[in-house]
Amino acid sequence: AVRALIEAGADVDKASTDGITALREATVEGHIHVVEALLQACCDRDQADHRGQTPLLVASGSGRLSIVAKLVMAGADLDLAANNGSTPLVAAAQHGHKAVVDVLIKGWASVDEGHPHTPLAIAAAKNHSHIVDSLLAAGADPGHMSGGGSTPLFVAAHKGHQGIARVLLDTGKAGINTVDDSGLTALHAACFTPDN
Repeated sequence: AVRALIEAGADVDKASTDGITALREATVEGHIHVVEALLQACCDRDQADHRGQTPLLVASGSGRLSIVAKLVMAGADLDLAANNGSTPLVAAAQHGHKAVVDVLIKGWASVDEGHPHTPLAIAAAKNHSHIVDSLLAAGADPGHMSGGGSTPLFVAAHKGHQGIARVLLDTGKAGINTVDDSGLTALHAACFTPDN
C-alpha cells in the first residue's frame, strides 16, 4: 500500500500534529522496506517530531541497525540533536547499541557532541565498556567536560564503574583532578558510591 500511495502522489513529508512523519513511523515500527520506499521518494530524512527527534535518532536509540545504515547512506544529518540535546550517537551509546555506534562513527558522527553529556560520558555512566572502547578509538575526548562540568571519568567514578574508570585513566587525558562546577573531583564522586 505504501508504494501505491506514494505513486498516487501522497505527501511523503506530511506530519501529524506531533510532527510524526511516515519515515519516522516506519522507523519506529522497523519497516526497512517502507523506509527504503520513502527515501526513494525523496522524503525529508531529517524532519523532526515535536520533541526534535529525527528518524535517525529514533532508529539509533532503538538499535535498528539496518535502518540506521540506510539513513546514513541517504545522507541523514548524523549530529542533529533533539530538543533535549541528545544526538543519534548519544542515543545509541545510552542504550548500548554498539553496532549502531560503529555505523555512526564510520559515517563521521561527532564523537564529542551532545548536551548535557557526550556519548562517552553516557557510555561511561551506563557501564557500556565496549562502546567506551569504540568511542575512544574514534578520538572521543576523555577529558571533555559536560553539563555541570563533569567528565566521563567523574561519571564513571560516581557510578562505581571501576573498569571504565581505569580505561579512561589509561588514556592519560581523563583529567583525574578536574573539578566540576561544584568543585568536586572524580575522587569525590567515587566516594559517593559505596563499595567503590
